[in-house]
Amino acid sequence: MPARMLTESATWDDALFRAYHERRTARVRPVVEASVQLGQWQLDGVRDAEVPGLMARTMSMLRELP
Repeated sequence: MPARMLTESATWDDALFRAYHERRTARVRPVVEASVQLGQWQLDGVRDAEVPGLMARTMSMLRELP
């Protein structure tokens, strides 16, 4: 878990923050992209959007990340 990197580290330095940022960004990016897609479907009035599939793919991707 990325937050554990911060709570378990004895020293907070630039290397730690860079590592945290890289790991966190990898986890947040799919969530943001899914949110943007959901918002676009709403703006476009897409009634048959594949919301369950998008959410399942996003959650599956998150489970695979460290």
